[in-house]
Amino acid sequence: MDEDSIAEALGMPKEVVKGVLTGEISDEIINQYNPAKPPEIRVVERKKFHRSKVIGFVSTGGCGASTMAAALSLSLKGHSVLAVDLNEYGHLSNLLGKKKRELTPTVLGWARGSDIDFIITPSVNYDLILGVSDIKEYLASIPNKMASLIHEASKRYEYLIVDCPGIPYLWEEVFQELDLIIWVNKTDPACLHNLQHLENLISPFKNKTMVLFNMAQKGRHRAIPHKMGLSTVADIPYFKKDILTNTERCIKSLVEIIAGKQVRG
Repeated sequence: MDEDSIAEALGMPKEVVKGVLTGEISDEIINQYNPAKPPEIRVVERKKFHRSKVIGFVSTGGCGASTMAAALSLSLKGHSVLAVDLNEYGHLSNLLGKKKRELTPTVLGWARGSDIDFIITPSVNYDLILGVSDIKEYLASIPNKMASLIHEASKRYEYLIVDCPGIPYLWEEVFQELDLIIWVNKTDPACLHNLQHLENLISPFKNKTMVLFNMAQKGRHRAIPHKMGLSTVADIPYFKKDILTNTERCIKSLVEIIAGKQVRG
């Protein structure tokens, strides 16, 4: 069979089939291919094909999702990375050491009609779309613009690290654009209750959701995500040291899942 016949039989773009046949795309992309949501395929350095990986971090607040997003953005140095601060509190920007000044473009620029290039703040190891400083304007203008922003940005980078909103009614639109959802949770009874309480919202996306326990204490907390059909990627214990240092030290298993042996640094 020729490329056209194979592409038609599999329901795949011809470019993907050609890439597999020439070895420029790994065979495993065939197994991962979902006709309902075709991957964005781009030609990057050395003429090889890569799928943009869009990873979102989410929690109900106070569990460290923004910290994990910052740590992963820093851990993927050497790759093309864009960190996107979509959380209503805009803490990711602070964790990455980027202060919002009066004229600095933020994610609100996208809602106002600015081109994506205008709202990206470049950095040495990653680029960043800064979060909001005005939560009232965020709630008025951002919610129905998040999906289009993620979709557009994913065409330009190897990895998109998204600090997701903590407001449950905003999750569905954002989650649909993510390849991997990292649910960050603590192991105290209140936080474990919250995880169970939100099962109906998480369930439609459970096949691409993994739980990361932050400031983990000893116990049987992993049984809860297991009952929900979710896998646990890591337990990050509490250390009395700089929080980013602690997180980067323990996040290796997550980096390996996302980027495999490609991680440099």
